[in-house]
Order: sequence, then structure tokens, then C-alpha cells
Amino acid sequence: MNDLNYAPQEPEMWPVSKILTSSDTSVSNAKLHFPKRPFEERVVGQMDEEQKKILNADPFRLAIQAVDDDTNERREVIITNVGSGYNISNKWGEVIRKKKLKAKQVIRVRWADSCLHFTVPPQYSN
Repeated sequence: MNDLNYAPQEPEMWPVSKILTSSDTSVSNAKLHFPKRPFEERVVGQMDEEQKKILNADPFRLAIQAVDDDTNERREVIITNVGSGYNISNKWGEVIRKKKLKAKQVIRVRWADSCLHFTVPPQYSN
């Protein structure tokens, strides 16, 4: 699938990358949306069976730990299966403010140690 919101991959370490949109970085919206593929295959697919069961049962929400690999900070977030994809919410507004996230930055995510790990590499301008 060729989705324009996806950034070039570093498949081994960071199997899912996304170019942030203005809605992903809106503090008033405070949720990060990933289209179903490749997030479902490369993140949800790595969860244990109980986590998958919870995420796929009404109300389609799962509380998990998210680790900012840039700072080693942990926070509890909610993953919601919204049919067309997955939303990350709950403490996402804190991440936006603390990291000063802007549209067009790239976020990379992976599932490891029963946590969602993420990084936002620095952007360099020419």
C-alpha cells in the first residue's frame, strides 16, 4: 500500500513510520491516527493474544504504556481500533506539547517489551 502519510522506513528497528499531519499535532484534537496498514500488521500483530482480544472487542480500546525512546519517558496511552485504522490518545497531547511536534515531522513506532515505542528524529533544514 502506498500511503502518502507514510515516511520511508527503517524496517528493522522502526517498522512503522508516518509523516505527522496537522490533526496529529493538534493539542485540541490530541490523537495520533495510523491507517490500518501497516500498523495492524507490524504493531498490533506483535501484541499478545489477550491485548489483541481486548483491542478487537467493543469498545475497541486498550490502555498500554508508550515509551519515548528519545527521552526514555513512559506514559499510559489508549489505542483505539476505529475501523479504518488506529488512534493513539489519552496522553498524546502531552507528547505534542513536550516535543513541540509539528506537521510534516516523522514519527517512527514499534512494539517491544509489551510497550509502544516511538521516536521523532530531528529534522534538518537546508
